[in-house]
Amino acid sequence: MAPMPNVLMAIEGPPDGWILYGGRLSATPATVTLTPDDEDKDPLNFEVVMDLDVIDGRLSCTRVAAQRLSEDAPGISTEDLRRIPVASYVRLAALELGLVREPTDRGWGQVGPLPPPDFAKSGMTDEALDQFARLYAIVQAAGGKPSGVLLNDYGMPRATSSRWLATARRRRVLVEDHYRIEEAVRGQR
Repeated sequence: MAPMPNVLMAIEGPPDGWILYGGRLSATPATVTLTPDDEDKDPLNFEVVMDLDVIDGRLSCTRVAAQRLSEDAPGISTEDLRRIPVASYVRLAALELGLVREPTDRGWGQVGPLPPPDFAKSGMTDEALDQFARLYAIVQAAGGKPSGVLLNDYGMPRATSSRWLATARRRRVLVEDHYRIEEAVRGQR
């Protein structure tokens, strides 16, 4: 099912919320409301409200609710609830709505294009490891599975991606350091 095109978002908490992967990314907690649209391939007959926050370096759904579109709309069944593509909606909010951002020359901006499919062709160079760490952090922060993306989109077998991950962590190219911005501000006082 394609993501619902009608999305409302309410930002909660501090402006940037979290710093992820040692400053590689930021993420903002939010409440996202998704409503069906005539263009949906398989529309839900209710709206979905999701609270999103960071848990262990990943934007995650912390609450999901289904609401009838009107008082005369049909009830919401268990089968209807099973149709909610929670992971797809988290990824949509993270990347397309900009809840996960990267540093730019002007502060924090939309996540840029992912590395090219052949980024690892020359082996574990410093540049390739940096691209690997960036890709890993983006996919992980958006609630995805990096090893699956590396296998399916980049042709990197799981054993190889595990070796690259261990090397990136050991060389501190990928730092699994996540904290709320307000915690950092309190620590500087």
